[in-house]
Amino acid sequence: MRSLATATALDRSWSQEPAHAPVASPVDARDTLVVIGNGMAGHRLCRELVRLGARSRYRIVVFGEETTPAYDRVHLTEFFSGRRDGDLLLAPTSWYDDHGIDLRLGDPVVEIDRSARTVRSALGAETTYAELVLATGSSPYVPPIGGAGLSGVFVYRTLGDAHAIRNRARTARTAAVIGGGLLGLEAARALQQMGVEILIVEAAAAVMPTQLDQAAGKELERQIAALGIRVETAAITKRIDADGPRRRLVFADGATATVDMVVIAAGVRPRTDLAVKTGLACSPAGGVVIDDQLRTSDPHISAIGECASHQDQIWGLVAPSYAMADALASNLMGTAASFSAAAPPTRLKLLGVDVATVGEPLERGTTVQYQSDGVYRRVRFERGRCVGALAVGEWPEFSRIQDAVVRRARVWPWQVTRFERTGALWANQDAAAPALWPADAVVCNCLSVTRGAISAACAGGAVTVDAVAERTGASTLCGSCRPLINEIVGVSAPSSAPHWGLLGVSAAALAMIATIVFSTPVPFSESVQQSFHVDVLWRDHTLRQASGFSLLALTLMASLLTLRKRWSRITSGSFATWRTAHAVIGVLTLAVLAMHTGLRLGDNANLALMASFGVLNIVGAAAGGATALERTWAPVLGMRCRRVLVAAHILAIWPLPVLIVMHVVSVYYF
Repeated sequence: MRSLATATALDRSWSQEPAHAPVASPVDARDTLVVIGNGMAGHRLCRELVRLGARSRYRIVVFGEETTPAYDRVHLTEFFSGRRDGDLLLAPTSWYDDHGIDLRLGDPVVEIDRSARTVRSALGAETTYAELVLATGSSPYVPPIGGAGLSGVFVYRTLGDAHAIRNRARTARTAAVIGGGLLGLEAARALQQMGVEILIVEAAAAVMPTQLDQAAGKELERQIAALGIRVETAAITKRIDADGPRRRLVFADGATATVDMVVIAAGVRPRTDLAVKTGLACSPAGGVVIDDQLRTSDPHISAIGECASHQDQIWGLVAPSYAMADALASNLMGTAASFSAAAPPTRLKLLGVDVATVGEPLERGTTVQYQSDGVYRRVRFERGRCVGALAVGEWPEFSRIQDAVVRRARVWPWQVTRFERTGALWANQDAAAPALWPADAVVCNCLSVTRGAISAACAGGAVTVDAVAERTGASTLCGSCRPLINEIVGVSAPSSAPHWGLLGVSAAALAMIATIVFSTPVPFSESVQQSFHVDVLWRDHTLRQASGFSLLALTLMASLLTLRKRWSRITSGSFATWRTAHAVIGVLTLAVLAMHTGLRLGDNANLALMASFGVLNIVGAAAGGATALERTWAPVLGMRCRRVLVAAHILAIWPLPVLIVMHVVSVYYF
């Protein structure tokens, strides 16, 4: 980055020019900014610079090694299922032209002269820079395996690699993938999509050893094996031999495997050869050392993405790389910004299997695990607070777990007990809808887009997931957050008609309650000569028992209907239908109550019972009305009102059983 002193000196030198000095030819007074690398991080930097108006300040020159403009490596496997090269592009070459960016493809920089501040490309072009950015990314790591250079042996990193692998896979029946980490499983998925029989070879005791513990890795292996993919762990490949047109893998224990092709996907290493040659400081792990402002040991050279080492950490994920690019763009434009990052949550679908990690689940500390058929979950705590979690298989509440880890939320002993028993920290009724998450809760892990940013986009007119994606970028990388965004958009959608049926039943319930509370009690008959009087309903012992037990039965039935939401095994009928039935039975209960009491509120314990029953039904009717009107209110407000009233309705139930028992005992005992 250009220092303040340099900028001041340059500005002063320009201001000292004669006011009417003749100009022989137009001179570009802008500083030249050179970006080495046109991957995802380099493209993000260019896009952010364009957004900040850098064209007026910098002449931007971008050198790319590949002949294709920046493309989406996250979805590279989709190339094998029919997507074309152009479908993966982050921007066509015309975008760079339109924004005044000099993009030079197929011409990598091979030399940096720090003293002269110039770079020289492979084609011999020399460019002087005021600021230089290294965005060289990483290169495939090839273990020391004899025969790794044979034809039919590939690495998996670039679009060019994908083309070569696809061409070979068209005539191959079997393939071995060396590496059981993220990259290896992605390569296996790509080959499987082409109908190739796969063998995954992993040197560690289980797949994904960096992200998962051994138990989780073994569970993932079982699910991968169920898909027809063979996995060999604790298998070290010693060499690869030619066996006619096929390739034979020889392992350290002497075992062999013969396949039609081999893909080495054993990880990546930061590309720092240019930095090392230039004399920039590099970390022991190989990355170019940067500070919080993304500067290297040379104040005029910065680094971002997978080639950079920040606090001895090399980030191999998109989200931190984008955060680096955003911070550096601000700094280059004169607005101070710092980069700081914790391990971002990871949610992937590897070979159709959900895998998720957040925080620090593998560090030492108190952990609890849950395992059932096809599911493994692990949560780690420090002093009663949630600090990390991982999962293989579906975990519906993982988004809430993620928020708890970010906030280091307290987890109570009964929640731990529930997790060990059911695999869930929260009861079903406690699950928070995404629209009610804190504003700073991250919804899109890839780009660190928060719930607040998504809600703001919805308030600004984005009423579809695609519209939110266009405004915020959320879901544009891995896409796993689209269901969450859809829920937020649903709550924030334009007003719609209320649920008239539920609203009518709720209004009827309130009318019944008002009748019971405010009407004059039905008088007793003044003469025994009348053939019939309504007071027989509470004078006759049998009829009074019938109405009382009917009242009790209806109350129990209304309570049982709530199991539709709280017991996952009940799946018949929609929840909305059961909810409406619950409300209808509530109105019938009030009608029978009026019949049983003759609109008399009673005294002492009976008055307490009537008051408790009345409060229960008033809050229930209000909750039903709020539910019916929820979509007609302001975004989120309706949901919040409904949740508060439903919680109050549930709370109001608890005094009722005790008071009913007291009433029954008093009637039959006394």
